[in-house]
Amino acid sequence: MTERRDHFVYRLFDVADELLYVGCTRRPTERWREHRTDRPYMTDQVKSVRMQGPYARTVPRRIEREAIRNENPAYGWTPQRAQQVRIRNQWIEGRLALLRDQGMWTQAAIHAVCQEAELRFPGVSYTNQPRLTSPVTYRRHMNRKEQAA
Repeated sequence: MTERRDHFVYRLFDVADELLYVGCTRRPTERWREHRTDRPYMTDQVKSVRMQGPYARTVPRRIEREAIRNENPAYGWTPQRAQQVRIRNQWIEGRLALLRDQGMWTQAAIHAVCQEAELRFPGVSYTNQPRLTSPVTYRRHMNRKEQAA
């Protein structure tokens, strides 16, 4: 039986032909609508879209991963961003523990650490990761982490 060839790899470029984003989808039109809703800061810059496909399901995922790794798009997940997020989150957890050990009230410590993290790691976050910039978000993240342990 032949695999269905209904997946596409797409690249979004700005006016200077710089790569903004690499993605993979079965639904290009719907995916574009999602990007317009979720990432207007990115889609407002898009001047051209290049599509590859259709492919069977496994091929475009491999192409997408290789393109992200090798072409370093301005938006989206890359190995470099993953490393930056890991470093930032480790720093946040260590700094929070230090402030709490020094007797700072937890909510005040979370607030201080989030502000410091924004200055120390500007722009380092990923939308699918908890963005630990507000005390409420960080507290929820820590509660989930403790419940999972």
